[in-house]
Amino acid sequence: MASRWVIFIILLMACSIQLGCSSPILSKRETSQEVKKHFLILINEQRSSVAQTLKIANMNELVWDKELERKASKMTCNRMVTGPDYSVVVLPSERASSGLSSESWANLNGPTQTKIGCFDFHPPCVETNGADNGGVCLIGPKNKINKEDIIFGKPGSACPGETRHDGLCVTQVELVEHEEEVKKPPKSVEAKMDGANDTPWESNSYFGSLYMVFFCAAIMAYSS
Repeated sequence: MASRWVIFIILLMACSIQLGCSSPILSKRETSQEVKKHFLILINEQRSSVAQTLKIANMNELVWDKELERKASKMTCNRMVTGPDYSVVVLPSERASSGLSSESWANLNGPTQTKIGCFDFHPPCVETNGADNGGVCLIGPKNKINKEDIIFGKPGSACPGETRHDGLCVTQVELVEHEEEVKKPPKSVEAKMDGANDTPWESNSYFGSLYMVFFCAAIMAYSS
C-alpha cells in the first residue's frame, strides 16, 4: 500500500512540470489574511484528494500556525533545517526549472501533520547548489513522515475527533486569549485560522504556483 503513496507523489510532481504550474502570479495587493485563507483552502483540498484517492483514514486538515510562520521567517536560502517539531518544505520560485521535491510532497501530504506556517523570500534566492527558491513552509508537529503514520481505510474513519465533510480530520485550533477577548471554544480552520492577522508572510509570489500545482493534483486525483 505504501507504494501507492510514492507513486501518487511522483504523479503530482510530473503534473506540475508538464503543465507549467509555476507561472501564475497573484496580485500583491491581496492581503496577507486572504492569502493565508485561500492557501489553507487549497492545501486542504489537495490533502482531501490524496485521502480520497489512496483511502487514507486519518488525514488531518492543516491550520495556519503563527509560531511556525515566525520560525520560517528566520530561515535563509542556505539554512533551512528541520526542527524537533516541524519538517521543511522548500518552495521553488516562479523561475525555477523544477517543482517540489519528493520529500516536500511527502511532508505536505503527511496525514498526521496539523499545522503549517510559511515565509516568502523576497526577492527569490539561489542556493549554493543552484536551486532557485521562492520561499519556505514549516509543517508540524512531526519532523519526519513514516509509513506507520498512514492508516488506510475510509477517509475520516480513523479521526480522533470530528470529521469534515471532505473526509479530513478536524484540527482543533488553540486560540490565544487576551484579557479583553471573550473566550470561545476551539474551531476548525474552516471557521478560524490561527494567526491569520499576523503579517510576516506579506509577499505571495509563490502562492499562485501552489494554486496551480494543487489544481493539477486535484485533476490527477479525480481522474484516477
